[in-house]
Formats: sequence, structure tokens, C-alpha cells
Amino acid sequence: MSTPGQTSEHYPTIAPSANFANALASREGVTRVIDALSAERSAEMPDGRVRSIDQFAVPGDAAAILERAARAAPDGCVVETGCASALSTLHICRGRMDAGRLDAANLVHAMDPNQTRHFESMGIRHVRRAGLEGVCRVHDRAAHEVLPELLAAGTRAGFAFIDGMHQMDYVMLEAFYIDRMLGVGSVLAIHDLWMPALQHFACFWVANRGYEPVTVCGEGSTASFQTQGCESPNRGVGDPGTAPAFFRRRLLEHVDRSVLLLQKTGEDGRAWDEFREYLL
Repeated sequence: MSTPGQTSEHYPTIAPSANFANALASREGVTRVIDALSAERSAEMPDGRVRSIDQFAVPGDAAAILERAARAAPDGCVVETGCASALSTLHICRGRMDAGRLDAANLVHAMDPNQTRHFESMGIRHVRRAGLEGVCRVHDRAAHEVLPELLAAGTRAGFAFIDGMHQMDYVMLEAFYIDRMLGVGSVLAIHDLWMPALQHFACFWVANRGYEPVTVCGEGSTASFQTQGCESPNRGVGDPGTAPAFFRRRLLEHVDRSVLLLQKTGEDGRAWDEFREYLL
């Protein structure tokens, strides 16, 4: 997770290599790293230590939803806030790879100011080990610094995943910039919907912006988004009775494994002083 005030002075970024064709990963290579991390739920450090990733890595069932959503999402780059072990990043990359949307024109940008300092560069190592350094940039900087730069550079995104700071103002700021990179039909995923800040953000965003909750259905090449809710043995929202009424009425049936997918349906057309109630 991102932490304010902990930023590096530059990009220790994985950038596309000079020999781009040779840098492209194989699906098998990506899968090997995913399987190893998922089986052990730990990462090996350069000094030989083994560090658990359970406290910060997206659970496997939630990562599978992200992968299917990334595969079904339209063309464009991917923007992810929060990286840590890069397990979610690898799943997203595999989904984009399966869809033929992972290349020099469709990069994955993952940002985490704690990547080097707290996570000991484990996400960077896992991306490299998977052979993804040609198509995935890991930014060791805060999302609120990197996102405006990506926007200014003309980045267009087809899929985004917010899983950095879990305070509502940070989530709102990240979504504000990400929205300007997402085209209509693109998808924004958020995780940890058991947290009040994420529930309130989702309510505000759907009530006030051109987004609708969706679920991803089907497997492989048949994966697609639908507006109907989904059956889930584990919504991952904590006690639904404590959630805002709007969340229970509009969003709850779309949450699966604490993941909510929001599809952009239109550009922001609100009046300058418009506000829509988002709790009731």
C-alpha cells in the first residue's frame, strides 16, 4: 500500500528494453512466478530471507477476478496504484497478454512509493523474473505524483486497479486522474470493499460520475462484462448492515471477494455546482 510522504527522488522504473521483442514474456514464464507466489504466499529476498506476502498481496480468488476483468477490458494501457509483491500486477499482465493487449502501445503502469523502501523491491524482482520488464513499468513513487505525469504524456487506459492508500481522499484523487485516462467502456477495479472509505468512495463515484457497477462473466476469450449482479459465496464487505444504504441498494450485489468493477459509461457532464446524494 502507498504511504504519503514516502517517495523516492527518481524513477527506479522498469522501462521497455532496447531489444523489445526479446523482452516480451511468455505466458508460461508469468504463470511460473504467479504459481510460486500463490503456493508459498511468500517471497525470497536477495539475502536469502523468506518474507510472507499474506498481509499485503491480493488473495488468489480476488486476483483471478482482476485477471478476467483485465482480459475483457478494451485496448489501452493499465494503471495500477499499489504494487507490493506485484502478484496482482502479474495476474493483470497475464489477462492482458491473453487478450493480445500487452505490448509497447499497451503498457502496464504500477506505482508504489514503498516498493524499494518497505517491500525491498520484491515487486520489481517478480516482474523481471516473469520477463515482463518490456511491458510493465514499476514506478517507485506515489500515485499522486505519477498519475498527472501519465495523463500529461497522453496515456490512454483500458483498465485500472486502485489498491494503494485506502483513505477516501487518496482514492478519490487517484480516481480523478485515472478517469481522465479511461475511455468510455473501460473498467476501474477497486479492492477491499469491506472498508468504509472504499464503500463511500464507490457510492460517490457511481452517484456522481458516469460509471456503473458490472461483473465479469465467462472464462478465457468469452469473458465479458454484464450489468447484472453476481452470485458470490464471499462478498468480502464485512457486515452489510453497516454499509451506506446506497451501497447496499446499488453496489452490494456486484461485489465478489471484496472486488468491485466499475465500467465507465460516459464522460463527466455535471454542472459546475452539481452534487448528487450518495449515501441514501
